Amino acid sequence: MKRKLTLMLLSLPIMLLPLSAQTVLTYATHGMQEGDVLTLTGLTDFNVGNGGANQIWDFSNAKANGSQVIDYKANPMAKNIAGGKAFACLQNDETTVFHSVSNGEKLYYGLRSDNANIEFETPIKEMVFPFKYQSQISGEMKGIYTNLPSGKTEKIDGNYSVTADGWGTLILPNGVTLSNVLRVLYVKDYTQTMGNTMYNVTVKHYLYFAAESRYAVLQIKDVKSSCDCGCNYNELTACYNSGVASVAINEKSKPQTAPQIVPEFNYTLYPNPVEKELRVDYDILANAKVKINILDLSGKKVKTVVNAKQELGAYSAAANVENLTNGTYVLEIQVNDNIYTEIFIKQ
Repeated sequence: MKRKLTLMLLSLPIMLLPLSAQTVLTYATHGMQEGDVLTLTGLTDFNVGNGGANQIWDFSNAKANGSQVIDYKANPMAKNIAGGKAFACLQNDETTVFHSVSNGEKLYYGLRSDNANIEFETPIKEMVFPFKYQSQISGEMKGIYTNLPSGKTEKIDGNYSVTADGWGTLILPNGVTLSNVLRVLYVKDYTQTMGNTMYNVTVKHYLYFAAESRYAVLQIKDVKSSCDCGCNYNELTACYNSGVASVAINEKSKPQTAPQIVPEFNYTLYPNPVEKELRVDYDILANAKVKINILDLSGKKVKTVVNAKQELGAYSAAANVENLTNGTYVLEIQVNDNIYTEIFIKQ
């Protein structure tokens, strides 16, 4: 039986994942741009919420609490980093953070404030493009913390991970509701010595991305620190872009071509369960770029089935899955910027 998919959430059988045009982060749509300035509203009285598919993150009852300005400005110090490709992000005229961003990735090199300087031996890879639900990055974070008044240095040693851990609907405190929001979770777990004291620090940074804004429309930072002297420190903060309803990608940042919208997409996946050959019959109702991949449950691509520009018409594709380990997999179909997924069983 052929399924008819439209660009909305549908009520589906238990073996079918919810389908939607999920937000996918690309350099063209979500890469930071030098010269942009953001004013964010601080928040109190909120819950972080869960990860996973088809979540509802409701911040409608959160209370405004102050503001902060983030200025992606040119800074002469950045020209000595990454061969001159880095630029600075100034936060509230206090802390300068150094990044570089390209079509493929976003890197974080360190920061500088009036009191301290942090520089990583190898830049932290904060994003790879494209980045979508269940995408993951991880690595080591090793660096040097310098106390600027004294010039004394201490080591930073730990690990980091970046995971697109959820997607769903985001309800902002100003009443704006955004669909197909992608949540990205940054976790930094490290030790830092200051004097004779060893600190264990875990930072969780939740960023909520929508198609309507180049930058995260809401972010939460959860910092927990303990030390061998027995003292603990916990801080939970959040802020959001209250103007997101009217946010538009400016001319400088705009992609060269606007994404095509495929109004309707029909497909049939069979057999399911499958032993040797999985087949996908589908109809393209407008010219489109089509990618069909098989993913494991961690989101890792295990097989490419289709990667081609296709004209209006009916198509059939086959994938030999005989060598796949028995278990559950996801068939991911991307038509232009719209992503559809369905679970199948390999026996």
